[in-house]
Amino acid sequence: MVETIAIVKNDRGIHCRPSTQIVTEFKDYDGDILIHTENGQADLTSVLGLVALGLEANAKVLIRVTGADEESVAEKVRELFEYPFDFPISN
Repeated sequence: MVETIAIVKNDRGIHCRPSTQIVTEFKDYDGDILIHTENGQADLTSVLGLVALGLEANAKVLIRVTGADEESVAEKVRELFEYPFDFPISN
């Protein structure tokens, strides 16, 4: 098992669109990816489970990966949680 910490960088948090992209990225991973936050926990098999965590900008996320290539998978998950998915709104 590998653990890493991510801080949500997206200004609007991890809402439906980022959740869908994150879950889709790991849909074929045979191991387990668990997300732990102060709001609860979810695995990366459910978009709704991830959205239900209500992750806002600057939320701290503990990522636990068990399975093949744990270190590289954990790093990729961390990168996605820290990716600024939304672009600034132009006036």
